[in-house]
Amino acid sequence: MKSKLNLLIVVSLFIVTTMSAQNVEKQAKQPKQAKTEIVVFSVSLDCQNCVNKVTKEISFEKGVKDLYVSLEDGIVAVKFQPTKTDKEKLKEALIKLEYEVSELQSREKLPDKWK
Repeated sequence: MKSKLNLLIVVSLFIVTTMSAQNVEKQAKQPKQAKTEIVVFSVSLDCQNCVNKVTKEISFEKGVKDLYVSLEDGIVAVKFQPTKTDKEKLKEALIKLEYEVSELQSREKLPDKWK
């Protein structure tokens, strides 16, 4: 009887250990979510072509994860990884596209998911 109980305990411990190791492996394989920041710029956008140009060019800047461009409000919001780029580089990229750019501190004109 004791040998059956000992065998049951050993088998149970083996199963628990195996399941735990598999869980650790799964967690190690999952990519960690990189920290992101948001910067909002006032940009001299004149037309839909400006919006298209900014969307096309800035979305491919290193570290950019998401982009919001509003012609009506004249703003460009960029969600980016600070380990790959920074606010100044993003501002310079907009200036390189020949727009007047200034950073805004307020996010009030952004959609709710961006606030």
